[in-house]
Amino acid sequence: MHTVTKVVIFFKTNTMATEIIKLELPPTLPHGWIKEVAKTLKIHRNTVTNALSAGKGDNYERIMKCAKEKYGKPINTTQTT
Repeated sequence: MHTVTKVVIFFKTNTMATEIIKLELPPTLPHGWIKEVAKTLKIHRNTVTNALSAGKGDNYERIMKCAKEKYGKPINTTQTT
């Protein structure tokens, strides 16, 4: 299963803390997710389907990253200062 790391920076008074959130796709995605991801990436939905069938390539990586950002669930949170 692929994971995506999303970095969120919080500013405090005199210190800066960074929260690292790792996201993982749920086992099933909602109906219409391919259309939504295609709209977000400004590509055709058939391009998404073809990239998912191939399972590799630049478009595949972009699609997976976008899907994880839209539908991913956090698996753990690490906060650093």
